[in-house]
Formats: sequence, C-alpha cells, structure tokens
Amino acid sequence: MKIVKGANAPKIPVFWAKDAKGNLTIRHYELKVALEMMGVANMELSNGNTCLVYTKNNRVRRITQDDVDRLIISYLEENGEMEVLEKYLKGITTYASSRKLSTLKRIPQLTPADDRGVIWFYFQNTAVAVTKTRIEPVPYEDLPHLIWEDEVLPRPFVMRVSRPGQFVKFLENVSGGDPKRNKALRTALGYMLSGYKDPSITRAIILQDEVYTPGVANGRTGKSLIAKALGEMRKSESIDGRHYRTSDPFAHASLELDTRIINFDDVGRKFTLEDIFSMLTSGITVNRKFKDAFYIPYERSPKVLVTSNYPIRGVEGNSGRDRSWFFELAPHYGLSHKPEHEFGNPFFSGWDDQEWNRFYGFMIYCAHEYLKYGLLAVSNKFLQQNQLAAETSPEFVDFMQRELVLGTRMDKRKLEDQFRAEYGFSKKQFSNKSFGMKLRAYARILGYQYDPASSGGGYFFTISDKNTENSGQDEPDQRDSLQSDEPDNR
Repeated sequence: MKIVKGANAPKIPVFWAKDAKGNLTIRHYELKVALEMMGVANMELSNGNTCLVYTKNNRVRRITQDDVDRLIISYLEENGEMEVLEKYLKGITTYASSRKLSTLKRIPQLTPADDRGVIWFYFQNTAVAVTKTRIEPVPYEDLPHLIWEDEVLPRPFVMRVSRPGQFVKFLENVSGGDPKRNKALRTALGYMLSGYKDPSITRAIILQDEVYTPGVANGRTGKSLIAKALGEMRKSESIDGRHYRTSDPFAHASLELDTRIINFDDVGRKFTLEDIFSMLTSGITVNRKFKDAFYIPYERSPKVLVTSNYPIRGVEGNSGRDRSWFFELAPHYGLSHKPEHEFGNPFFSGWDDQEWNRFYGFMIYCAHEYLKYGLLAVSNKFLQQNQLAAETSPEFVDFMQRELVLGTRMDKRKLEDQFRAEYGFSKKQFSNKSFGMKLRAYARILGYQYDPASSGGGYFFTISDKNTENSGQDEPDQRDSLQSDEPDNR
C-alpha cells in the first residue's frame, strides 16, 4: 500500500450530518472511511491478530485507540468544525471503540524492502537506495514501499563528506592494520545492515577478542562500539548474553515487529552456537507477559550479532561453520587505552554533525561493499587456539601438541599419569574423567576423529585425521565433549 499525498490525495469525506431540525449526527460508516483515508488501518500479525497503525508519507507507526481519538480531534480543530468536535467528545467512548476500529481495512505486515540487490536507508530529508553500482537518494513521495517510522534516522543525509571519520580509523585499528581483515569486517557490517534474509547465508556475526586468557574476561577491545554503531543505523535489541536461557519463554520479549538486529551482548562461557541455531534458520516467537504472543517469520526476522569475551562453543563441523562468521578484534584498545583517549571524544554522544555525516557515509559504503563482494571470508589465526584453551586448558594443549601421535593407539592411563606428573596436578584436581572429556574436546575442535577402546582393564584411544585416514566416517556428535568413555575413578 502506498499513500498518495498532495494534489492527487483523496479528499477526506464528511462524516457528520444535520437533519431537517438541525440535529447533528456522526455517521459511523463515513467515519470509518475517513479514518482509512487519513492513514489508519489494521496491520495483520502472523498469529491472526492485528495492531492499529498510522501511515503518513509512506511511514508507518503503531498507534493506540487514544491516538485515533487525537487524530480525529486534530482534524476537526484544523478544519474549524467545533460543533462536530463537541459532539464527538461527548460520545468519545463509542465513535472509535475497539470493536469499530477492528473493522478498518487490513494491510499486510511490513517486510524489509531490502532485497538481494538493494539496501535502503532512511534519513530525515530523504531515503537512500544502495546497490553494488550506485548510492542514490530517493524522495519519500517516490518511495515504492512503506517503512516503519522508527527506521528513519534522526539526521539528514549528506551525499559527500570531506574526509574519513573516526569510526573508519577505529575499525582499521581493531583489524590490526590488516587491509584484508578490515575489508572483510566492512562487508560483515554491510551484511548486518541488509534486511534481506538470504536462505543460503544464515550466519551470526560473532565478535570476540584476539587475545584470550583462560578464566579472565578482558574485553574493552571495541566489540560493544561495533554493536552500538549498527544500532545507530538499524533498530536493534540487546539481550544480556550472560543470563540468556533458551528455556525462558520470555527470552525474546523485547523484540518488536520492526527489530532488525538482535545483539547477544557479552555471552558467558556456557553459551553455545546451538543455542541460536533455530533463530538463524527460522522465525522467532515473541512471548510477553500478559500480552498476546506473535511470530516473526524468517524473512522478516532480525539478523544476529554475538559479542563475547570468551571463545564460543559449538562452532565445529559444517553446521557450525555455515551459521557463524567470526572476527577477532586486535588488542589495540583496552582498559588503559580507550577510543576516547585516542580521538579526544566519546563515540556517538561526542560527535558533531560533520562526524555523524562521515559515519553515515561510511556505513552506507559498507552496505555497498557487501552488495558488491558478498560476505568475505576472514582468517582468524587465534580462534582455534583460544577455543582449545577455553575448553581444555593451556597445559593440556601444550602437552597434547608434544605427545599426541595421530593415527596411533595410545594408553590413556599412562598419558594421564604422565600429564599429572609433568604439571603437578593431583587426581582430585584433574580426574580421569576430566582428562577423557578434554581428549574428546581437543579432537573435536581440531576436526579429528576420537576412537576410545578398552581391553583387559586398560583404556586406550586413537585420534586420527578424519580428512585422511577416516574420511568416510561420520563426524562425532559434538555432545561428546560433555561425556567421558570411562568411569570417574578418582
């Protein structure tokens, strides 16, 4: 539905009349038609319910019954119909009741206008269409689709900027000065800015630190600033990752129909990629206390960002790789060296209009690069190493790198005793069961095949490269990391 404005706009019908005796009446059907011409409608929700919306200049916002009353009152005041206004106010509880408003025409739920070839942005003065070949302002009266009012950014669009902004330099720094990594990160931002949900690219963008110390949540490297930057461009909802539970029926209660990005902020050690698999490939049910639930189908659902101070679990195997895109932030920033120290002002709140223009121009350029190059692959040299340290221990990794012989049957008991002796662990500190779990995790993370065996009271295992010696075998269940192949004989 597109609302026509200006000289060609339909005239709002008179919804009142006087009889021969001069008695004024408000005509209910004409009032319904008038409200529809003003832009009031019922938007269909996926659960069969509807919500009231108001459309003006192709911008849509959710409204309430009280908003409808105010719209009618304003219309009558602007047209000097004070007698009609008095009549309406006397019967205000009946003329635009919820039952009568439910008869207004229905419009379909909005879907992001972005598609495989174009990404839209909306500013105070104009809309902007971005493709892989051009960046083009489009006046709102020429917009070929409806948009949510909340999608309109609070500042005007400026086509050209004088020089690169602070955010450009910031991203170069967190990329470690590597142009290829920086370009890949820009395409990831463009991917997140696109509202198009390509079924062949169902990935969460995951930001974590390049430097990881087991047991220590360092942080402060710039992950939250990247999330904030995306939130300045698209409607985003942040979910406290430390307390996120898939079993919580209200875990997604903060989501709205027009939410474009979910940011799982600062997820904890126990968070796994499997926790959000269904969210990446299907729609989302939103439950709220004392309110009707609604469903956001896949094509309208938000994209997913994850930030963590710990290595994310569950990323091995084809399923994990196909649903994740990792970026390790270089340790340029930290507690003693923050972006405001380097640039002389806090990001966003400390920017003037020119810096905002540079930021907007750069983010639009990221969208352009994504459409041109796609989501570029990036090499993360510490990702596997950090995950090994998180799920096993630095001592265990060091030991296995020295002692493991791929494709060779090894005595598990003998290896356990050797490990404890070398690093000074007691059986209470590092049990047989714990050693077995770490063996499985070590093999899984490196993509190896783990085959346990027992014979004559002894415990043995073979770790082999699946891509060579056991290429025909199925990948082990990732849940193996949570169990051992023998009793916990402390």
